[in-house]
Amino acid sequence: ALLLHDIGKGFEEDHSEVVKRLAEELATLLGLGDHERSQLVFLVHKHLVMAHVSQRRDLSDAATILQFVRTVGTVETLRMLYVLTVADTEAVAPGSLTPWKESLLTELYSRSMEELTGAAPVADEGARVEAIRAELRTKLAAGFDAPWLQVQLAAMPAAYLRTTPSGDVAAHLLAVRGFDPRGV
Repeated sequence: ALLLHDIGKGFEEDHSEVVKRLAEELATLLGLGDHERSQLVFLVHKHLVMAHVSQRRDLSDAATILQFVRTVGTVETLRMLYVLTVADTEAVAPGSLTPWKESLLTELYSRSMEELTGAAPVADEGARVEAIRAELRTKLAAGFDAPWLQVQLAAMPAAYLRTTPSGDVAAHLLAVRGFDPRGV
């Protein structure tokens, strides 16, 4: 899907429709199974949907998330579409994957993952997640710089905080702290 998604450009017809037909033919030539075929065809045909939804729709609207999740269908497909969308956006030109676009894509991914996995927020979600963050700040204060830890915890999705043991969060934060500060 990463290699094929834009090969339909240059035709009068919408390139997503052209590449859909090409992917179907290629899947046959490569002898892909039904599942791999349907994933490839979906990804190339719908490779713009995540960028469009994240940048043009209200991500706080549950109906927007539900409609997107119905389009994507599965956790596996959501993961692949997210990777394809981020890679495609980054490949357009240097700097095209702005922090704003990245945050919108990540928010759509996180909210959609919560919906697909049944871990969607409940009514008292905000207070519950803040309590988890406060507990983690206390537990991890000795090992991390407080302002850095605050930024990291604020960026973590609610579903991650609700489902990940504090020891695993600490291990993940250690890994993040080890990244080159100039960026990945």
